[in-house]
Amino acid sequence: MEAEHGVSNSSSYIRIGDEAVRPGTPHLTLQMTGSAELSLTQSYRIGFVIRRSENDGVDLPCVVDWSPYSEVVRSPGLVLLCHNAAGGGLDPVPVDLPRNLITSERGDDGFVVTGWEGSWCQLEPGSEEARGVELPECYYKAMRAGETYTLLYPGREILMWDWGTLKDLTGREIKKRASATTTTEGSSPPNPVVPGGPAITFKAVEEDPPWPDRAARLAKIGFDRANWEESRWRWELMRKREGSPPPMREAERSPGAPIITATLSCPSRLDGDEDFSVQATFTYEGVVGPSGAVEQPARPITFHSWVLYGARCGRREGWRLDRRATGKTDMGDGGEAGSWQECKMDHGEMGFLLVGDDVEISVGRDNENFISLMPGEAWTTSKELQSKIHMISYITTDAVPGETFRCRYKGMVMDWWDWGTMADHADTVVKLPSFIAGRVTEPADNGGRPKLVVPAAEDVMFTYTGAGKGAYIDLENCLSP
Repeated sequence: MEAEHGVSNSSSYIRIGDEAVRPGTPHLTLQMTGSAELSLTQSYRIGFVIRRSENDGVDLPCVVDWSPYSEVVRSPGLVLLCHNAAGGGLDPVPVDLPRNLITSERGDDGFVVTGWEGSWCQLEPGSEEARGVELPECYYKAMRAGETYTLLYPGREILMWDWGTLKDLTGREIKKRASATTTTEGSSPPNPVVPGGPAITFKAVEEDPPWPDRAARLAKIGFDRANWEESRWRWELMRKREGSPPPMREAERSPGAPIITATLSCPSRLDGDEDFSVQATFTYEGVVGPSGAVEQPARPITFHSWVLYGARCGRREGWRLDRRATGKTDMGDGGEAGSWQECKMDHGEMGFLLVGDDVEISVGRDNENFISLMPGEAWTTSKELQSKIHMISYITTDAVPGETFRCRYKGMVMDWWDWGTMADHADTVVKLPSFIAGRVTEPADNGGRPKLVVPAAEDVMFTYTGAGKGAYIDLENCLSP
């Protein structure tokens, strides 16, 4: 839902309003967006757009110390208001902000600019910057299911800022300025403010049915990771109810988009607890012509390679591992002998979830997540199905000798690609989630370029022999609580 300005009875909770905007400073406004429902056991993402006025009287770029993550965890935080059904008003709800999460990449009194500051916004006159953040656990703890809440931005005076660009200011120290609340008017230059008032309203709800493992996993791995695991559990529940949709097909390619094909290979047998991977080769074959035919490409391409091998991104995309039911083992959901059943591929894809602001990445300088291919060139990577070092094992714990497994790649829709080499994109900047291992968040539409669909690969199969030292890696005992 869109931001709500001037929520009824909320004005008394605004700390800094429009009246605090001063001439000679960047004039800033904020917009907030969020879903109309907040699940008490699922992540909730808030979108922020900070804008600078086109006519604030100063025709210079500026950099300001402002980030959504800092706003939600740094005192005073967002104001949580509960809608009073009886009286029709808004009641403030105390939120215990976690001091241990309030981290800063700068000192209390100053900061030397490096040019890669994730918590700084660079704004030209008339420009805007969109960012998002996951709502921290402390806000959830203050809510009750069935209640309607408003999260209000109370406003903030920005004490760390300067005129110029991050590039211009690299190597210089930006000093913390005196606050208008602690100095007499006119004794020091005014500071920009982000006026309070933007808000989102939502209803807190409980999931139905409840996740049976919620309490145990919450105690062991914490709130954020438990939310992630529950979302995976609910995804699997929905998949079983609705059935598995078809993989990506060649016919879904878009005219004008590059053609990338995927090929899988792997050893024919897995003996026990040794490392085991499936190799994937992605080949740049051509370009989709107007009629759908393959045309020979003349230009190299650069793309977000992580998406091709990282994690399952949709019900029709990504990696799957299946086992063939033998009738001799406990299949969990009553699979018949000879049928394929999907194995969980949760472990190892999560790690520790670090929630923060989306970060800017220079495409041409990030060889770990982006890659270029010349026409006819191929790129090979692998998907680990079992690894001691990385504490990964997707092989089911009740596997028996002679059991057959099947690895599938259902295809992928690329989140970001462009023509040119990595060198051509040395100055191209995109945004990724703070934990990096995720889809490009900005630009959200890939700059309007045609959709690049990588169709499904041909499946590969292997047999578990049980001849090794162990039947599987006991991942659960490897993970610390």
